[in-house]
Amino acid sequence: MTFKEWLAHFECVDRPIGDLAKDVKKNDNFPETNDYNELLNYIESSAKHRNVIETFENAWSYYLKDRPD
Repeated sequence: MTFKEWLAHFECVDRPIGDLAKDVKKNDNFPETNDYNELLNYIESSAKHRNVIETFENAWSYYLKDRPD
């Protein structure tokens, strides 16, 4: 499961992770990858606020713990 697919499960959550999930869903250019650096670079280049980057970093750590490997 990609990070983007995993994040979609949080669209209805009334927290920053839910806001990120909704923003990613609306963004057709969001990378379909599980490469942390590529995702972080994309978010850093498009985020208007530092809290978006922090939310991504927190979500990424949850994603890594939730992923079956």
